[in-house]
Amino acid sequence: MEALTALLHDAYAGLAAQGMHYWASYQTANDTARRARSGECWLAEIDGAMVGTVTFYSPDKAGGCPLYDEPDVASFGQFAVRPDLRGRGLGGALMDLVEARALGAGASWIACDTAMPAHHLVRLYESRGFVRTDQTQWDKVNYRSHLLRKPLRETPRVLANHGGVLALFKPSGLPVYGERSLLSWATTYLGTEGLAAVHRLDSGTSGVVLTSLDPAVRAELGRHFESGQVRKTYLTLVHGRPHAKGKITRGLKDARRKRSLPATTRYRTVERHAKTALLRVKPETGRKHQIRRHLSGLGLPVVGDERYGKPSLRVPAFPGRLWLHAESLALPDGRRFSCPLAWELDDHLKVLRPSSQERVPG
Repeated sequence: MEALTALLHDAYAGLAAQGMHYWASYQTANDTARRARSGECWLAEIDGAMVGTVTFYSPDKAGGCPLYDEPDVASFGQFAVRPDLRGRGLGGALMDLVEARALGAGASWIACDTAMPAHHLVRLYESRGFVRTDQTQWDKVNYRSHLLRKPLRETPRVLANHGGVLALFKPSGLPVYGERSLLSWATTYLGTEGLAAVHRLDSGTSGVVLTSLDPAVRAELGRHFESGQVRKTYLTLVHGRPHAKGKITRGLKDARRKRSLPATTRYRTVERHAKTALLRVKPETGRKHQIRRHLSGLGLPVVGDERYGKPSLRVPAFPGRLWLHAESLALPDGRRFSCPLAWELDDHLKVLRPSSQERVPG
């Protein structure tokens, strides 16, 4: 802790000389230890020498201000790189690390704060996608701070409200039910006490979820889902080289019923990349993990699928989530509820698409 404190003092000495007395510029080793123990303290080393650090705070940690106390916001502090090693990518690597840890902890946002007069630091955070949201005054410093946050994934939102059906966007990593879930978000932000979902999506899958406050509407929609009258369309990225289109008809074992049940999935290849392909998939039945199991059985595992996929296979700019998105649901009465591709998946496609990418006709 003495060595870590010395690194922090050295890293923040320039700011202190400009009159901004960051806590890290004068804190004691005991202060450093308390701050480190309240989160995850990460170190960067070169040849055994400590050259950088950052402390990550998960969304369940109280942060002392409204932004940090939001249930889906992670944050970080004690962020420093040895002055003589700045400009070599160490700070970026530490930032990448805390953003990845925040995603893994289920956060939708990563937040931080810095002195309002530290314009170069504000610009640095803004260059990484952080946006100033508020200001605060901390006890141990002599300046006001900007509070900044960056979205790590999309947050829930209303897609449509028609005929008693409320269509919601569910981000990846957020379950439909539970204490921190799509429905708890709706209760908090929409005031929809008693709202229930008509169907489910796996936690890792993003996309459209149909809900309703009316039990009669839910019952009717439930019958449509059960009878296969709802036309479901997904987008997914798979490893491998699929055919232009295909139909998978293979029974899948149902653990509850203790037997195999019929299952049919159709797919069409939208585009091919170097080692992956984007598919539009239409499951005609609704078995558990049907798309993932069927595609894995063809040797086309879904990117990011840790259960049925191949974690050893890597793709550039991996977005850190299951690459499966519920694009649309079409009801028997002609109503269609659709959801644009989650932005982290859309951004990933832009990386994978070379100028010579192969698009599949039709």
